[in-house]
Amino acid sequence: MNELVKTKKNKQLQSVFFTKILIIGGGISGRACAKWLNNKGKEVIIVDSRNLDDKVIKGTNIVIKTGIKYPLDTSWFNKIDTLIISPGLSPHSSKKSGVAEMLDLARREEIPVLTELDLFEMAVNTKSQSSNVKEKSNNNYKAPVIAVTGTNGKTSVVKLVVKLLNSVGIDAQPAGNIRPSLLEAILLRESIKRMPDVWVLELSSFQLALTKRFSPTFSTILNISSDHSDWHENGEEYLHSKLKVFGVPKPTAKAFICRDEEKLSRVIYKHLRNSNSENINKHKSFITFGIGLPGEKGDFGINQSGRFCYRNFLKKNIYHEFELSIKDINLIGAHNFSNIAFCLAVASQITNKFNRIIEVLKNHVAENHRLENFLSLDQTRFFDDSKATNIGATVAAMNSLKEPIILIIGGDTKGQDFNILSKFLVSRPPYLIVFGKNVSSICEEFFKAGLNFYQVENLNEVVSLIKKIVDQKVLKNDLNEKKINVLFSPACSSLDMFNSFRHRGQEFKKLIFSEFKVKETIVGKI
Repeated sequence: MNELVKTKKNKQLQSVFFTKILIIGGGISGRACAKWLNNKGKEVIIVDSRNLDDKVIKGTNIVIKTGIKYPLDTSWFNKIDTLIISPGLSPHSSKKSGVAEMLDLARREEIPVLTELDLFEMAVNTKSQSSNVKEKSNNNYKAPVIAVTGTNGKTSVVKLVVKLLNSVGIDAQPAGNIRPSLLEAILLRESIKRMPDVWVLELSSFQLALTKRFSPTFSTILNISSDHSDWHENGEEYLHSKLKVFGVPKPTAKAFICRDEEKLSRVIYKHLRNSNSENINKHKSFITFGIGLPGEKGDFGINQSGRFCYRNFLKKNIYHEFELSIKDINLIGAHNFSNIAFCLAVASQITNKFNRIIEVLKNHVAENHRLENFLSLDQTRFFDDSKATNIGATVAAMNSLKEPIILIIGGDTKGQDFNILSKFLVSRPPYLIVFGKNVSSICEEFFKAGLNFYQVENLNEVVSLIKKIVDQKVLKNDLNEKKINVLFSPACSSLDMFNSFRHRGQEFKKLIFSEFKVKETIVGKI
C-alpha cells in the first residue's frame, strides 16, 4: 500500500513550510482545501480528470484544470512542494485510479503527501479558540474533537451527538464525511471569527487512509463489516484505515469501544496496547458501550429492565440508571440502541446536563432513508432503508424486524461478497426481490444458496410486485395474519441508476404512495 510518503520535507507538517500545492480532485474536499490554502497565501493548482461544468472555486481566482488524465507526469511535480489527494481517489495500483503512480512519483521527488484531515489538524492546532465548556480564559484552549467512524451509522450518530450537545448550550460543529467538509467547516468558523466548543467529525476510511497527523480527543469505530472493496486493497487494509480514527501517528483519543462488536473490540484493544502501551496501562484510556449491562466502571449500556445506564466510578457494582428506556426511543433495532449508548457515553465527557439530553432522545426520530417506517396500511408496514449501501447495514435492518419480511435489494455491488448475505438469509429467508441492471453476482450467490427470489429490472417493477404480494395476502395467510414488513434495504450503492441513496429512497417512496393510492402525508408509526 502507498500509505505514507516519508520524506525530508514532511518532518514539519505545518502550513508555513509549504507554498506551492498541487491538489488532485476537484470535488467538495479538494475545493475546500484549495480555498483554505489560498486564504493562507499559498499558490494552489487543482486538477480533475473529469470535465466539470463548475470550474471556478468561489471566493478565489482559482480555476480547476479539468479533463486531465491521471497519472500526471513528472512535469507537474517540478512546480510544487506539496501534494494533496482527495479522498474519493483510491491510492492502490490495483484500482487503476492513477493515484498510486503519483504517490510513487511524490516519494521519488521527496514531496510530502497530505489529506484534508491533515490540513484540518493544522488548522485546529494553530487557532486560539474561545469555549463555553472549560478553560474559557485560556487563549490556547483547543476544542475537544470527537471522531466517529464505522461501516454504518456514522452520519446518524454524528448528527445526534451534535443535536444533544447543542440542546444544552454547547456549540458543537459537525464536519467531515457529513457536510460541511472538514475545511468547509474551518472556513465557516474563520468567517464568523469563532471556533466551536466541540468538533464532531464523521470520518470515512477514505479520509483516514493517507492521513499522517490527527490528534482527536474522543474516538470510536461504531461497527465494522465488509465494504468499499472497490476502493480498498482488502478487508485488512480497510480496518487499518479505520483504526487511524484514534490518532496518527499514535493514538491520542480516549477510545469508545462497542462491546457488541467482539472481534472489532479485540482488534482495537490490541491496537491501543501496541501503539500506546504506557497510556493504556497507567489509566483507563477507554470506555465501552453496547446493549448489555456495563462491565467496568464508567462503561455505558442497557440494564435488564431496558433502561440506559452506566456503571458508577465511585461505588462498587452500582449502576446509575437514566430516565430513559428502549421503549422511549422512536427507533428500532439493537444497532440504534447501541449507538444511543455511545451518544450518552461521549456526551458525559462534555456535559452533565442529562435531563435535557434525555428529553431530546425521547423526541428523536429516524432520519429519512434510515430504517424509516414511512407508511403503515392495515397489516403492512413499509420501511425505507435506502442508506443501507452495504451488506452489514441490510443485516442490521433485517435483525430489527420480525417475519414476514419482503426484502428488496440491488444496485452497484461495489465488489462485495454476497455469499455473506446469502448465509444470513438462509437462516431467516425473506420474500426476496432483486432489482437492478448489473446484479448477476447477487443472483448467482442466492441461487447457489438455494434462496428463492424474484429478479426485476427497476423500482417500478419492484413496487408492482410488492402490490401483488400484499393484495393476494399470501404471506398473511401463511403466517397467521402477522404484519408484513416491506423492507427496502438495497445492500448496494445507488449510483448505478440514481443520483444518490436519497434519490433512490425518494423514488421508492413516491412509487409506493402512487401504487397503493395513498397521500404522502400518511406516515407510518412503529
